[in-house]
Amino acid sequence: MDRGLIAFEQGVFGEDERLVFFDPATEKVTPVPGGERGYYARFSEDGSMLVWSRLREDREGTDGVMVHDLRTGKTRKIQEEGGGCPAFAPDGRSVVTSSAERIDLDSGKIDPLPGPKEGCRIELEDGRFLYTHHDDKIQLIDGDKIGTIYRAPGCRLDTASISHEGSNVAFIRRCKATDDFGVTVMGIDGSKPQSAVKGNCYGTGWSPDGKSMVSACVDAGETAASLWVFDLAGSAQPEKVQPSPVNTPTWGTRAPD
Repeated sequence: MDRGLIAFEQGVFGEDERLVFFDPATEKVTPVPGGERGYYARFSEDGSMLVWSRLREDREGTDGVMVHDLRTGKTRKIQEEGGGCPAFAPDGRSVVTSSAERIDLDSGKIDPLPGPKEGCRIELEDGRFLYTHHDDKIQLIDGDKIGTIYRAPGCRLDTASISHEGSNVAFIRRCKATDDFGVTVMGIDGSKPQSAVKGNCYGTGWSPDGKSMVSACVDAGETAASLWVFDLAGSAQPEKVQPSPVNTPTWGTRAPD
């Protein structure tokens, strides 16, 4: 298994969830400092920082956005409220959120972004954004323009992630009418979509070398998801690396010190 570092939600969402790190090399699990009530975590591209949303203590809404620096071990709050599905800019100097805002990590300044004011964004190297809104489309935002690169009528597509070299995207598909659930992988331009994983899964994360993927998937006969690693070439069997309940993993490039 490629190394790096995996982060995921451990526990039952809305009850006792917390963020933890998982080292694929040693299989050691450690709490993310300040990760209580944390969800939807994402690493910076260099793997040195982790960002996430935090639930309020009553679990009724979001209590803001948190960032943990793996180099210093410090965790801080960068937004006081709101801020769903946060994701780092490619240079790691700012974070974008579902409220179409950019948070500068040095100054704390919050600037509005063009385009839709709801939905999850991932910024690309060229300044465009991959965009999902819990509907049947994967889209690209370019300034005030928005175009659809993939559509699956009757399905819900969400929790997308981009491979570390930037050429591919993975996302969860839920197609109730056809009983088709799993992970789809395709080019960043929407080319060559294919089913990489079948099953009721939550979240996608690319390994540092782009050859494997981590997701939280529900085993047959179970009600909660376990953490699985899938070989995208199909040359190795899927490996369960953590028992349930887990949710929405992400895989960073930085190995533990």
